[in-house]
Amino acid sequence: MKKNDKDKESLANELKKANEEIQRLKDIISEKDLEVSFVVHDLKNPLSVIEMNFSLISGVLEDHEEFAKLSRVSSLIESQILSMKHLIHELLNISKMENAKLKLELSDIQVEQLLETIVEENGAVSENNGMTLRTSLAEGLGTLSVDQHLLRRVFSNLIVNAIKYSVDSEDIILHVLKADKPNYVRFIVEDFGAGIPKGNLDKVFNKFEHSKSKDPTKRVSHGLGLYFCKLVLELHGSEIKVESKLNKGSKFIFDLPCKPSSI
Repeated sequence: MKKNDKDKESLANELKKANEEIQRLKDIISEKDLEVSFVVHDLKNPLSVIEMNFSLISGVLEDHEEFAKLSRVSSLIESQILSMKHLIHELLNISKMENAKLKLELSDIQVEQLLETIVEENGAVSENNGMTLRTSLAEGLGTLSVDQHLLRRVFSNLIVNAIKYSVDSEDIILHVLKADKPNYVRFIVEDFGAGIPKGNLDKVFNKFEHSKSKDPTKRVSHGLGLYFCKLVLELHGSEIKVESKLNKGSKFIFDLPCKPSSI
């Protein structure tokens, strides 16, 4: 066999192997999508039944002689239902982002307005955990073009994460300032809690990666919150970073492009 023929045959074999590998990866992705769909479906149906029956039970609680005690139980059940719904929604969004099937719904919002919304949505959660969500906002930052729903979820996840690891602290600070890069705004969610060991800093954004909280009463983590933040910000062309010192706290930092204020 001539050398050119051998080269052609070798190339053909390599192409065949490459195509087989591509097909294998596609099959894995399809199976993964199917698994997530089945899991989400299996979660949504019983959760809907629980939610419907809980509504019926709640309607008769006021007539019960031990209403005060049952009311506390009712609030706990309701919070867990909301937590489950949030987890299901997050699983779906993560699956779509991993497979490039989630499209951003971009709209313009003033930085100040976004910050007000974030504080409004997360202030009560902080207060219920004995903490205060404080803000530090630079002036004249302008307008963001973002997927507001997904970005609000990013802040919510970061704030919940800060609460979880801030057992001995009373403050979480949301800093908003001009970034080093022109026409970019920097967001920093800072806590003063346990901090992250140096060896774990490069792992915190991994899927299903989480550390144990010092306080067993804090919300349980599924290791998806920070991974979700990473994916959403990557879709926005950004990157999230973390700075941390043990027993002093952590800062989660990311920049977003911003249209200058017209004023």
